[in-house]
Amino acid sequence: MKWEELLNEDVDYVMTGQRLTNIDCPDCGRKIYLDTSIILTSYPAKYKYWCACGWKGYAPTRWDEEWDGEEG
Repeated sequence: MKWEELLNEDVDYVMTGQRLTNIDCPDCGRKIYLDTSIILTSYPAKYKYWCACGWKGYAPTRWDEEWDGEEG
């Protein structure tokens, strides 16, 4: 296996608290992860999202696998 192949593997989110979302990374286009092991205690509280490419972001909305990002 090459390093690039390892970076493209999905993270075992069940054991690490990472959940693969259906949200595209704004930098590389891969699907990003929600880190369920931490909630930032800002006001409002924020959730950490990250991608294998190194991108990370924080949002007050917690992704849910039932949610597809569209209203209605």
